[in-house]
Amino acid sequence: NEYASKDERITVIDQENGGHAVATNRGMELATGKYLFLMDSDDILDLKALELTYDLAESKNVDFVIFQAINYYMDKNEYIEEENYSMTKLGDSVFSYRDVKDFVFDMSVTPWSKLYRRDFIERNNIRFPEGLVFDDNVFFYDVLFAAERITFLKRHLFKRRWYPTSSTRAGDER
Repeated sequence: NEYASKDERITVIDQENGGHAVATNRGMELATGKYLFLMDSDDILDLKALELTYDLAESKNVDFVIFQAINYYMDKNEYIEEENYSMTKLGDSVFSYRDVKDFVFDMSVTPWSKLYRRDFIERNNIRFPEGLVFDDNVFFYDVLFAAERITFLKRHLFKRRWYPTSSTRAGDER
């Protein structure tokens, strides 16, 4: 609220806690910019990430940009690079899922290692399914299979904080 009072570009949304999907879908509905970037509040984004991915998206006219991430294990105070977040098999050309079919299931499904063109998401009516813990999977494949133009930036721009009590470690039937 303090930041919103100082900057008219910031909107505070107060709503009952309905989970990740409900909150993210609401944010996407209210977004007005050309691009969408989605992340959790406890992770770390490189200060140049949005500028670099925006410039790349504009220059290549893509539906979304994928970039690399790295895990930060808080309990060990250590950074560990993992293939599913580094996606070293991807090149820097413009592609679609048809071009990466041999490793489409090796790509990171996380929404926070991507920059999405908002009108592409809206035109395809892509949303996070509500009520699932791993809603990122559904969202990612909806995006991937709808996109005709994707590009990859081989640069670790996102640091994911990993901790023993993470919701991805404490999953249930959802």
